[in-house]
Amino acid sequence: MSLEEASQALAISAYYASGLWGFISGGSSIKPFSPGHAAFLGVTSSLMARNGMKTNLRALEDDRGFCKNMAPGCRLEKALNPEWEYAILLNGYKFFPTCRHTHTALTAAIMLSDEVNPEKIREVRVEVFEEAARVAGIREPESVNQARFSLSYLVALALTYRRVGLDELEKGLEDARVRVLERRVDVVVNPELSAQFPERQPSVVEVRGEVSKRERVDYPPGDPENPANLDQICRKVVYEVRASPVVAALYDRL
Repeated sequence: MSLEEASQALAISAYYASGLWGFISGGSSIKPFSPGHAAFLGVTSSLMARNGMKTNLRALEDDRGFCKNMAPGCRLEKALNPEWEYAILLNGYKFFPTCRHTHTALTAAIMLSDEVNPEKIREVRVEVFEEAARVAGIREPESVNQARFSLSYLVALALTYRRVGLDELEKGLEDARVRVLERRVDVVVNPELSAQFPERQPSVVEVRGEVSKRERVDYPPGDPENPANLDQICRKVVYEVRASPVVAALYDRL
């Protein structure tokens, strides 16, 4: 194992051990693997229990269990009759293969793309909440992993292609039209929008040129506040996996 490989292994281990946000700095290819890893652990735990593996059933509330280690004042009984909705009921769907904080800006840009010619755009102003600018502030990305966290690039991509999928994410890196337009994108933090985060993730995209228009989106598509229907989810899945004959064949059998 090389020094670079050993360093990457340690960094990835730290990510899995504690869920650090630091992994996104400069772009990261490990993030999409995270939900798959969580699903793997859930399925593996179920199979182990089904095959007779046993453990302490008080692993959560034990004196040396999960709750005591995470928060000394944890009251697990509150979870049985909570004053809030269970988080699992608020699950959302990501319609873009990018940082979630970019999704409202992307949606606004796509809404504008039907009405503007990207080659006639003189400048683009993107107003976002502070967390979006901090997490997705990469300019002129050099890889797909960096592109996922680049508001300027992604807005230019959406205005040029009118959609943002895995193909567009990669193709845009070599497209001069996207690169030229990105340099005209100005990303600014709007304190009014920041004050609404995290209840909302508002973004405003304004294009100026031959046609001047603006759009505002408060909730990412697929969020519980902006829910997706089954048809939308299926169309997204088919579009993203159409290059895979195996997945396409499975979908046709549904």
